[in-house]
Amino acid sequence: MNIYDVLQYCSDNLQRSGQCSTCQRQCNNSDCQPCLDEIHWPGNRQVTRSYDCSNQVLYYTGKFIYKYSSEIYHLLNKIDELDNWPKYHITSLGCGPCPELFSFQEYIRANDDSKYLKFIGIDKNNFWENIQKYIFDNFKKNKNCDLKFVRKAASEYFDSVSTKKSIKTNCFIMNYLLSDLSNNSVSINAFFDRLVDSVVSKMKSESIIIVNDINHFNPRDTYSELTRKIDQRYGVKNIYPFHFKKPGHRYFAYGDEHPNRSVIFEFQESEEENFDPWSSCTSSQIAIVKK
Repeated sequence: MNIYDVLQYCSDNLQRSGQCSTCQRQCNNSDCQPCLDEIHWPGNRQVTRSYDCSNQVLYYTGKFIYKYSSEIYHLLNKIDELDNWPKYHITSLGCGPCPELFSFQEYIRANDDSKYLKFIGIDKNNFWENIQKYIFDNFKKNKNCDLKFVRKAASEYFDSVSTKKSIKTNCFIMNYLLSDLSNNSVSINAFFDRLVDSVVSKMKSESIIIVNDINHFNPRDTYSELTRKIDQRYGVKNIYPFHFKKPGHRYFAYGDEHPNRSVIFEFQESEEENFDPWSSCTSSQIAIVKK
């Protein structure tokens, strides 16, 4: 299985006309972009939306999975410590359709396809269940890999990990999670405290924490605070801060600039018609290596 199968699944199941059966809005021929705008850019609305429609999550996946997966892939190729790992034990918090799973799939194919991949995806939102089940049922056919999905909120996951002496996770990923937390008025500082105390404390030396999100001061400016908290309590061996150039637009040059901003996957005609997917990377990101 690969990422193209996920896009095909979304194309096959996307409702293309009429009112979405689970949508809060009055849909016009199932155009999901206004719903995504409400989620991603809530403005001053007192009640924020989450991913709350089965059609919407299919559209979201088709539009963003190439971009989000490519952004993580470009970062993985900058992290020297990954070469030292015999196995990749990945935990993704707020995983949604798991773009980072396919980042690692491509990274392993390009570098050493004999390496084992264990992926744990954590997400509290039931609307991702069908896509995740499709990925689980098909990805497990791949060699040297194991998948698990956990239906928990971040606080529940932190509680469950805090009782353990150690965890096998050597890469913990938050892919467009912090901006979502911020949109829902979650204290990022308090979230980092729980993350560091419950998860990072249980990770071995040279384990990696990855954050990938919008290149906007919120949440980008919080990356240094996470680094500081990890460094104060357990030490930081290395950091890899990066951004992607955005020609024709104002953008913040966070850390080093990736020389390549293109997505690493080839578009299919049906995908362009159904989803108008992103063709370039735009995020700010950091990988923090625990000492």
